[in-house]
Amino acid sequence: MPESLQRAVAGNSSLVQELFPLALYTAMAVALVGSLLVAAWWLGEKKRTDVKSAAYESGVLPTGTARLAYPVPFYLIAIFFIVFDVEAVFIFIWAVAWDTLGMPGLIHITVFIMVLLLGLCWLWKKGGLDWGPSRGRENAVLRSHHDGLVKVARPLADERGLHGGE
Repeated sequence: MPESLQRAVAGNSSLVQELFPLALYTAMAVALVGSLLVAAWWLGEKKRTDVKSAAYESGVLPTGTARLAYPVPFYLIAIFFIVFDVEAVFIFIWAVAWDTLGMPGLIHITVFIMVLLLGLCWLWKKGGLDWGPSRGRENAVLRSHHDGLVKVARPLADERGLHGGE
């Protein structure tokens, strides 16, 4: 065997030895999850009936639908929270290793924070952080009417009695 090939095999042998516990752990986790899923499918009840498919609300007959329509801003705020929460994790990781990262690490985290701040400013400018109605904005108010819903547009300030000189 050539000498370079022997060195490559010896180098791969140590890499395999280092990664073997990780591969074993991953295989065991996948096998456990797979076996639990198969056991649940195999042991589970296969018959479907209308009674079993009905919603259960603590013994009370269900009324209405279980699907609630949440406003879109709720989901947007949730996504923004996740994005900026992940940002905080990256900054904490940088703070732990700041002494080993040196000036390049400082430059990278500064660029990272600046990009996120620019994104936050853009989001703020586009109105993505506006959860509720603002004082001067026109809002659509839905009023219940005997023959359906009537859409009436009026400023929120008028509803609260805050317009003009009042």
